[in-house]
Amino acid sequence: MATYERLKLIVCQMKGVKIVSSQVTGSATLSGDLGLESLDVVAFFQETEGAFEVDIPIGEQQLLARSNIGDIADYLDGERSVIERLKRDHTCPA
Repeated sequence: MATYERLKLIVCQMKGVKIVSSQVTGSATLSGDLGLESLDVVAFFQETEGAFEVDIPIGEQQLLARSNIGDIADYLDGERSVIERLKRDHTCPA
């Protein structure tokens, strides 16, 4: 099963009947589009770490949480450049 499909399954299992799988797109954001609250996001990353047998540092989880499912899938597929782009995108200008 592809990374994106596995993430989609995690979200759908978390949200139960409150969300349909067609809502979980690559551009869907965890909080905005999918309606995950802060504790849901923590649980999502715990489930993701277990499912993918990885450890995602808290700082990277915080960046990924403001991103979308596609970016999270890319990160899990080894695209660490996603984090650098997110850091640039979320840095406030001086």
